[in-house]
Amino acid sequence: MRITIIFITLLAFMACSKMSDEHQKQNISVENKITENVLATEPSVYSTYLFVNNPLLGYSTMKENPLADEVLDGILPEQLSTTKNSESDFTVTVNGINISSINSGSSDAKSSFFQSLYGQKVSFSFPDNSKGDTSSVSMYIPSLVSITSPKIEEEQDLYPFCYYDNFILGWNSDPMNENGLIVVVEWNGTLISEENNTNEYVRNVDHITDDSGKTSLNPKIFDGIPDRALVYITLLRGNIVLTDIDEITYRLFGETHAILPIILIRELN
Repeated sequence: MRITIIFITLLAFMACSKMSDEHQKQNISVENKITENVLATEPSVYSTYLFVNNPLLGYSTMKENPLADEVLDGILPEQLSTTKNSESDFTVTVNGINISSINSGSSDAKSSFFQSLYGQKVSFSFPDNSKGDTSSVSMYIPSLVSITSPKIEEEQDLYPFCYYDNFILGWNSDPMNENGLIVVVEWNGTLISEENNTNEYVRNVDHITDDSGKTSLNPKIFDGIPDRALVYITLLRGNIVLTDIDEITYRLFGETHAILPIILIRELN
């Protein structure tokens, strides 16, 4: 049950932005052959707060492949408006800016604002009727994450062939990030030879404790995935705390994740 809760919550944490159409369609086609596994055993900010299923409040970015633009979204749960007579009665600000107003603004203004919130300490503020005052929570939000190795510079470089053992994953490091990163490997049953596609779905998760910019992935993160499979590697980092607003506990967060699609190789001959 604990593992199920982790994955349901982790998906919600990552799904604040939409994945590519291809990725979505593959997930929809999956039936009942699902395998999920958490490799990480050590405690972390992710494991501590992702066990719970409270509503999310904050902001998220997603880069669906190394050549794609960042997609940024502010998350304001429906539960907040239900605690007030009208939605306009309640505002949540990040560094003094209303999340709702940013969401309704131009894409350029939205992108510029949210990118400025990464790699620094930010302050969330919100009115709290139960206290009769305005509450605030500050936390460090790590820098926007970007996968740098395997290096993808041109469209023809997308979907690189990568050997599963001693797989080196590189990214832009953030020395100020004490939370490490989460790496998720997903396979939706798609192989290079389409006639061999299946309805299987595999998701394996691990915790990278050191935000140094490079790591050799545990080969077990590719367990259950066959040779020449189309695989999505998601690298996520952020910060999250639990906070009470009008006697409801929310997960207050800022996160960034990048996706690398690869062709997994198991057999070199």
